[in-house]
Amino acid sequence: GRSEKDAGWAWVVLFASAASLFIFVVLSSSIGFFQVEIMEDLGVGSGPISIMSALALGQSSLLGPVSGLLSSLLSVRVTVYLGVSLYSGGLVLASFSQSLPS
Repeated sequence: GRSEKDAGWAWVVLFASAASLFIFVVLSSSIGFFQVEIMEDLGVGSGPISIMSALALGQSSLLGPVSGLLSSLLSVRVTVYLGVSLYSGGLVLASFSQSLPS
């Protein structure tokens, strides 16, 4: 039977994880659809756009084990706060960019 410890919340975590993985896979696979519009908007070739999407995918793949290690060493809450802070800081810094080098 179901353990009293999770009280059925394991299914919520499972569905949220599956939805997150689905969104990640769809977004990383569909960057090619948006690449032409992004290139025209920024006035760059396909090189900078391709390297940005490759770096984003690689970063996500490499930071998964790192976040698991940090969760074990610190706590899940501290790891989430660190991740959100890094992500938000990156978005703020990126908002100051006016162009991409070609």
